[in-house]
Amino acid sequence: MLFLASLRASALRAARRPPHLSSSPSHFTKPVTSSTAVPPSHTGVSSLVSSRSSPPASSLVSSCSVTMPGGQEAAVDPGSTAATSTAGTTSREDSTAEGATQAKWSYQSNPFIPRDVAEIVVVRHGETTWNRENRMQGQTESDLSDAGRAQARALAARFASGYLPFAAAYSSDLRRAAETAEVVVDAVGMRGEEVLRLKGLRERSLGVLEGLIRDEALRKHPEAYLTLASKDWSQPIPGGGESLEDMYGRVTAAVNHIAKEHLGQRVLLVTHGGVCNCIHMKASGNRHAKKVYNTSIGIVRVSPPGKWTILRWADVEHLKAVDYDKQAFGGGADSG
Repeated sequence: MLFLASLRASALRAARRPPHLSSSPSHFTKPVTSSTAVPPSHTGVSSLVSSRSSPPASSLVSSCSVTMPGGQEAAVDPGSTAATSTAGTTSREDSTAEGATQAKWSYQSNPFIPRDVAEIVVVRHGETTWNRENRMQGQTESDLSDAGRAQARALAARFASGYLPFAAAYSSDLRRAAETAEVVVDAVGMRGEEVLRLKGLRERSLGVLEGLIRDEALRKHPEAYLTLASKDWSQPIPGGGESLEDMYGRVTAAVNHIAKEHLGQRVLLVTHGGVCNCIHMKASGNRHAKKVYNTSIGIVRVSPPGKWTILRWADVEHLKAVDYDKQAFGGGADSG
């Protein structure tokens, strides 16, 4: 009897033990804000790239680890709100119970995201013909170039290759951003889902400077161009342009609105270089963001109204085999 009772107890313990889940090296950027620790169980964008089918629930709540820059690995417990850093890397091995069926693509809350937080995957649109010509775009329409469409396809393939369910897809109402978002939506299995276009996610209005290259702008509208180049916070660009302060206000209001609608979920947001910089500025408190390449990926967690945390920024791993402008926004271009 004691022997049988011992066997039953061992079997019960084994049944309760969750299967192991580890993450692939993902080169996670440490959170920028000091007030928010690395959220639990986030697997990142190279594993950003996981499969559309989610693992069984028992797998989703198992412990996992993510790799920080320089090969530091953060061991993460889903029941904890912090990550501890250890040395080394790990390979991904999703173990599931034998015979378990994979859950279908879901637009419900993601168990890796706290219920009071929205995860915003921020992407700059693909390269346009005007980007290639170093022509200032602002809120004027311009088309994706051949390279820009190739970038969008590479971005979409990266997302489609892994488990990264989006509850919704948003973009600026400008064509270059909406087209990039639509390529991703089709690739990740959200066909039929509408890309929600928001005016608040537009690029900064540059007024009379739009459509001009820098030499032309300086010659034709020196006051407007010098105001743009000065990066003055509160001064609107003469000739119908927008101030940085006004753009920052509308962008942060739009992102906070999206976050409130999607607490506990992950959403895609495809926008512009200036908008990406506003998002980085809000989350980091730093007005000097890294360069934002076309189709680069950032991940920001937003807990309305004011707690924003950067998990990843300026990730272009998917562009290694694709042409892209290394000057990028904040480098050779003035508007994207």
